[in-house]
Amino acid sequence: MLLKLYFTMRFSFTLLLAVSAQVAFSQVMLKTNLLYPTLVRGAAVALEVATPKHSSVNLYAAFGSNGDLALADTYTFQNLIVEKRFYKNSASFFRGAYWAPYAKYMHRQIYKEGLHGSIITTRGRDSDGHSLGLGTVVGLQVPNRFIKRTFIDAFLGGGYLAYLYETDAKNPGQGRFGHVDLRVGLSLGYLF
Repeated sequence: MLLKLYFTMRFSFTLLLAVSAQVAFSQVMLKTNLLYPTLVRGAAVALEVATPKHSSVNLYAAFGSNGDLALADTYTFQNLIVEKRFYKNSASFFRGAYWAPYAKYMHRQIYKEGLHGSIITTRGRDSDGHSLGLGTVVGLQVPNRFIKRTFIDAFLGGGYLAYLYETDAKNPGQGRFGHVDLRVGLSLGYLF
């Protein structure tokens, strides 16, 4: 057992060292999605690391809480996204049009009060789910002409997430397979 622990720790350390070296010798950009505070009362942070052949890896984490959506009276979420960006050929990294397939993990909680009237009655919803899925976005990232080393990134896309685990307190026994994932962003980034 100690030998297994030793090799696991050694592998983890080697992997961490390799990732650190890649980040240390690459161009790195730190970004935030400017739409999150207004749309979902949350925050997002992304770390984009340049890779060969006009591509990059974008690691993205976000959370939010919004009750103003038609979907819910209360809606909270946290997500982690790993995205591989492929830029149209350009002279340097992080510039131009791109497409990016992504993998996403999401935890979301939804509460919606049901309508009880004489003509229309709808069921409420109180769900908590963990989901995982794939999607793709297209976007454009350009340098900001007014502030050196900053970039503006606009993207739009979507995918589908399947539930790993989901409970619905108001509708027990009614499971859902998954949900559509829509992504939109206007990010500001700083190149280190």
